[in-house]
Amino acid sequence: MRVLIVGAGEVGFHLAERLSQENQDVVLIEQDPDRAEYASEQIDVLTVVGNGASLPVLEQAGVREARILLAVTSQDEVNLISCLAANRLGVEYTIARISNPEYYTDESALSKEELGIDLMINPERECAWETFQLLQSAAATDVAHFADGRVQLLGLIVKEGAPVAGRTLAELGTDLRDYHY
Repeated sequence: MRVLIVGAGEVGFHLAERLSQENQDVVLIEQDPDRAEYASEQIDVLTVVGNGASLPVLEQAGVREARILLAVTSQDEVNLISCLAANRLGVEYTIARISNPEYYTDESALSKEELGIDLMINPERECAWETFQLLQSAAATDVAHFADGRVQLLGLIVKEGAPVAGRTLAELGTDLRDYHY
């Protein structure tokens, strides 16, 4: 599967590295020639030097054969335009890293659907949310949310000798039937 990644900064480099290790056909688009060269020397990817918001650059990278485009530069506008162009050129799934809340809130002039973007990610906001969730459950080692946040699954370490150690959830449920949680 061909995956295009726009931006070879820290995020883009690590995504490309990981996808390459999984034997994906990765093309990395980077405007800085030195950064593009470094990436091509370190990981098994094709690099294209240029602006990921440019149609000729996207064409050179093989955008029409790509299934996914990940736009992860530090410039929201480049990420938005890259995804918009990729969507119009037939890329099945587009993901944009977006920092400015003006681009992803309900009050935005254009929705992600109108822009042809399947997923907008704000790394800083995601990190803050995860930190908040962990602080809400200080003993938790992991926190996962399901059903639009209505269900929360916590990971806990149970120490040997604890009253719940070695017991199934069904057994614990019987003991806790009078509790409302």
